[in-house]
Amino acid sequence: MLLRESAFTLPKGWLTPEGELLQTGTIRPTTGLDELIAQSDPLVVADPLYLPFVLLSQVITGLGHWTILTPRDLEGLFLRDMLYLQWVYHLINQGDGAQAAMGELWATPWSSFTKR
Repeated sequence: MLLRESAFTLPKGWLTPEGELLQTGTIRPTTGLDELIAQSDPLVVADPLYLPFVLLSQVITGLGHWTILTPRDLEGLFLRDMLYLQWVYHLINQGDGAQAAMGELWATPWSSFTKR
């Protein structure tokens, strides 16, 4: 099965344990198996609010030079970046897919959200 990956750019960026700031990454659509695995993950069973971290760790195929991210890694995301990734996730999996099919997903929809 071929799953199209979409590129994204985090508004702020993820700080690696080594202190490197990574902003660009790729994400793929979610499969039914991803959902089943996430629902049975011990972290999600213990706390259902942990579901987004588990799902995103499964579908983010790269962030900078990192190719594997764990839910614990994603805990270090800035809130703005977590909200952005949830928006991208929704767009790819439940939206019309038009924007995702166009290539790069930029953080511009959040620019007016953060100007206060």
